[in-house]
Amino acid sequence: MIHPEPHPQAGQTVELVDARFLIGSKVTIEDWYDRLDGRSWQERRKPVEVIYGAYATRYGLPLDDEVVYGKNENDCGCILHQSEIEYAQMLALLDALRGASEHAAAAKAAKRKARRG
Repeated sequence: MIHPEPHPQAGQTVELVDARFLIGSKVTIEDWYDRLDGRSWQERRKPVEVIYGAYATRYGLPLDDEVVYGKNENDCGCILHQSEIEYAQMLALLDALRGASEHAAAAKAAKRKARRG
């Protein structure tokens, strides 16, 4: 199946937390892989497809076509599963919430300290 619509994050840069990349690596999503290449990555004709297939198998990622093609900061292309992007976004949201919570706690403590004099 070739995705009929572009990936919703095509053109956006995402920060990954994945074992293939240094933590904090940024990848710019181009589009669903099948839309760019006109076929599934599972045919494994290109090195990027073979590398992704080995990685996906080793780390238990779904072997489906919910994958995107992107390029990192060094302009190296890679295939990412949609779940990897969602996982990175979830961690970023949790970090933001934790930061907001810590900020609120610090503000509350400063307010108490100011009241005491």
